[in-house]
Amino acid sequence: MLHIIFEGVSRTGKDTHIRKLLEFYNDKNMEREVIQFAKPPENTIESQFEFFVKQFRYANKELLKNNNKILIWNRSHLGEAVYGKLYRNWYYNYIWSIEKVYSNVIKNAKLILLNSDPRDVIGRDDGKSFSTKLNDKKKELRCFRKAFKKTKIKDKIMINISNYSSIKEITQDIILFLII
Repeated sequence: MLHIIFEGVSRTGKDTHIRKLLEFYNDKNMEREVIQFAKPPENTIESQFEFFVKQFRYANKELLKNNNKILIWNRSHLGEAVYGKLYRNWYYNYIWSIEKVYSNVIKNAKLILLNSDPRDVIGRDDGKSFSTKLNDKKKELRCFRKAFKKTKIKDKIMINISNYSSIKEITQDIILFLII
């Protein structure tokens, strides 16, 4: 099983690159599943914790099957380490506890953090982001970089989308990272 986690602030292209990746793997005869991490219906830290535990259990079960599957998480626990801290004032260290308990999932994951110049993502905001102010976006980006460094996921890459001239170039680097 190939387990891929896409992280990054809103408007960095996570959905776009997930679609491109699914197109790439379309001819590879692999089952594909995308899980969109979002807040659970109950907005409590307990419900959020249970939500993440459930997703990690599921990923662990899929890993144990040793199947020909691609599991893509559109955001994950690192996003909660950022947004839970900044916008819900939650104690988010449970994220790192989940990583310890589900070390098999973490060990087999590939993490792609899409990073950007904050001015670039502000200019592309769709109104669904947590923040629309430049200083808030800078904080989010800093927190994502900290979470990226802190995670136990070893197979990871940070891609600054501001350094690319096309989506195609970014997708090519993502695919290169995944197949090497």
